[in-house]
Amino acid sequence: MPKKRNIGWIALFAIASGTMISSGIFILPGLAYGRTGSYVPLVYLLAGFVALLASLALIELATAMPRAGGDYFYITRSMGPGVGTIMGLLSWLALMLKTAFAVFGLAELVFVLTGFPLRPVALIITALFLLINLSGTSEAVGLEVLLVFFLLIIMTAFTLFGLGFLDSPNLWVGFPGGRLSLADSTRRITAGAAYVFVSFGGLLNVSTMAEEVKEPGKSIPRAILVSVLIVSLLYFLMVLITTALLPPEDFSGSLTPISDAATRMVGSWGGYLVIAASALAFATTGNAGMMSASRYPLAMARDGLMPESLGHTTKKQVPTRALLLTAVTISVAVLIPLDALVQLASTVVLISYMAINAAVIILRESGMRNYKPLYSLPGYPFIPVV
Repeated sequence: MPKKRNIGWIALFAIASGTMISSGIFILPGLAYGRTGSYVPLVYLLAGFVALLASLALIELATAMPRAGGDYFYITRSMGPGVGTIMGLLSWLALMLKTAFAVFGLAELVFVLTGFPLRPVALIITALFLLINLSGTSEAVGLEVLLVFFLLIIMTAFTLFGLGFLDSPNLWVGFPGGRLSLADSTRRITAGAAYVFVSFGGLLNVSTMAEEVKEPGKSIPRAILVSVLIVSLLYFLMVLITTALLPPEDFSGSLTPISDAATRMVGSWGGYLVIAASALAFATTGNAGMMSASRYPLAMARDGLMPESLGHTTKKQVPTRALLLTAVTISVAVLIPLDALVQLASTVVLISYMAINAAVIILRESGMRNYKPLYSLPGYPFIPVV
């Protein structure tokens, strides 16, 4: 029985943005600054540009095959079940790790404010996201749109207030440890972009929800392109402003860099407002991440590559067993050290995008009659190869 298509492009935009806007901007800039110094805004700009190019292939595949499982489904149909199974498990892991990062961040905020133990709080938060998703996709998506709306307002306000602080000498500090050769500088910036690329993993969430999208030929391209452009611009400007406001010794390694910058900008109330925004961001990532990640075991179960029971859905089309398995795995992933979690998730997301672009080339060159995307990426084959 086909799923009911009840997700419009605004909701799809919220799912993509809600998963992207999270730890990638509220925690990672400080860790990335420790690697690239004042070049960190350029690092985010480069990562956003790569995400934009990669997303074009994702759009084409999602409009050609709007099915649950996203990149797993596309890769399986183009490269076979062996490669598809490996990539499906890796992408599922990437989304769960990113979701665990968000759960950890939200639990840490609760710990700072109340002193409640972090691990038990993280388990409770995971259980709450599970209950929201078990109540139905429409309910979960409705919450996502509301949370992302308020989050974007706060981020836009930070950006507008911060534009007046861009005359700071902090922007010209350079790399930690001094000047590097052109080759070493390029290598350091590229590695930094790869490190923060987990920030753009939310685009994979759109493809996993494609089966439930109304008018996929219009909604999917619009949602993905608007999301990646807006998020990339906000990331770049917010990191640029934070680099200008914070001295290197305060920025490097900070786990609350945007909040610290807001405090310097307008006082303590600005820091508290950004803390509230980060809580919203962690909530949107946790909610959308669990929703999207559960679609991987659902799709793989349909293909007989995971236990058939994981393909079970309720009358409201909720994959209850896949959600339960995903929630349990996220609870375990909360125990992974932060830096290792970021590197692993970014690596898997990058590999997924490489496989997606390869899948477009394979499907186009194979001449499959039933491969009829509603959106064709421009610049073929140059952009997929790049």
